[in-house]
Amino acid sequence: MTKVFLQKWNLRRRIFIGSIGTLVVLISNLFFPREIQSSIPWPQFKIKSGCTALGKRPLRVGVSQWAGFTGGLLANGGMHSTPDAAKLWGNKYGVELVPLEDFTARQEAFSECADSGNHVDILWTTIDTWAAEYPLLKRNADSPDNIPRAFMQIAQSKEACAIIVRDRFKGQLADLQPGKLGAPKLSPAYALALRNVAGHSDVVVPTDTSDDALHAFRIGTLDAVALCEPFLHQLRKTETNVRKIDDPTPQVFILVARNEVFKAPGILEKFAKRWLEGNKDCHWNHSAALSFLAEQRGSGTEEGASDTTLDSELQEAQMSTPEDNQKMFDADYDAQFNAASNLWVAAGISPASPENSKIPDIIQHIAPFARAEDCINFKQAETNPYQHTVHFDSNSSDLKVSDGSWAVSIRQILRDNPRAQVCITGHTDNTGTEKTNKALSYKRAQAVANYLEVPPIRIVKFEKANREPIATNKTHDGRAQNRRAEIEVVVGVK
Repeated sequence: MTKVFLQKWNLRRRIFIGSIGTLVVLISNLFFPREIQSSIPWPQFKIKSGCTALGKRPLRVGVSQWAGFTGGLLANGGMHSTPDAAKLWGNKYGVELVPLEDFTARQEAFSECADSGNHVDILWTTIDTWAAEYPLLKRNADSPDNIPRAFMQIAQSKEACAIIVRDRFKGQLADLQPGKLGAPKLSPAYALALRNVAGHSDVVVPTDTSDDALHAFRIGTLDAVALCEPFLHQLRKTETNVRKIDDPTPQVFILVARNEVFKAPGILEKFAKRWLEGNKDCHWNHSAALSFLAEQRGSGTEEGASDTTLDSELQEAQMSTPEDNQKMFDADYDAQFNAASNLWVAAGISPASPENSKIPDIIQHIAPFARAEDCINFKQAETNPYQHTVHFDSNSSDLKVSDGSWAVSIRQILRDNPRAQVCITGHTDNTGTEKTNKALSYKRAQAVANYLEVPPIRIVKFEKANREPIATNKTHDGRAQNRRAEIEVVVGVK
């Protein structure tokens, strides 16, 4: 009882202090509009320069556990760097994905150098949040050249973040008492809360972390809470008499890079190509994407989400394409950044111009990807010049190649035919679970793609698990035939 009492007391004390701070800034803004002072003690992080060269270590990327980041998981084959994935990223040491959710942990990791072991070179955010983070980082930079910049859109969603209220509350959010809508500070959820309180920013109170906001809502300190996944899922598992406030504005998730990264020749172009290739694979290999996401989120554990929940989350996430990125950075970015900047004035963060907060030309160098529908309809192609099948050992995605002439032939066809693309379909026998077979068949297709060493935009990969056997699974020889990857080169699809 004493421990619970102390937890409640500490949370209420923090929320009370935050509410007083928010009230102070409102009064300050009213009487001294040109001297906006921060009402919230935003940490004064400073990007450190002189970090270890990228060519001597993996590129580290801070990601969220929301399903919209599964493209990166699929592109990397998991969270950790592997030699095969490194070849596709175009970075000798590969890419390492680091789960970072809340503001303080994210910015600390972004501010550190590689020598600390806790750094990230690229960090996830949203345009709403970046409109607050960028001016803070810019203000603390020791040089104009040492300021991070946004370079790609990875996904967008109307469901990744939400405001949850108790059923008994029937009014508008602006009718809540001051300090009764909690949100983790400087987060997409906090921006969402500010946008929905109709100028009554004193209603919103910052918490240090999403866990703090979630706990405060559970024990009744808050009447409403703004959260993003995976914390929304955790709340819905335990709270039943609640409802979501609809918001029509999607959250646009982007990646921002430190200056060492965007100044390194070719690094970001290769990175963006590979991530967006992973986005495409999520669409056409939904089962494999779900398996990777479930593994990362701990499906089946106490805090993990069920496959049904993750499936819904993955289907709702709108993975971005090269075309989406070009539209965003050519037409939409500045307006969305400015609109979000205006929200953060109530939190004491002065607006910054979007002009230098982005690197707009990265995505312009990325050509449209090969179309998966062309592979599906390959029989309608003018020509189908090459087909080949490779086989695998049981429960393995290691490619055994005694004669690589088939790969040489495929490379030559692609050189001779700019419209050609490679369709690779992975298969398994019927041993193992459905989930493991889906992931394994995708890894087999990926192993073939790795061996081919052709641009990923020319390849479409599919997983079929054990759904399309070509022989009986009742015999050893039959199962051996079914453990395969089928390669088809499609040319001239109309």
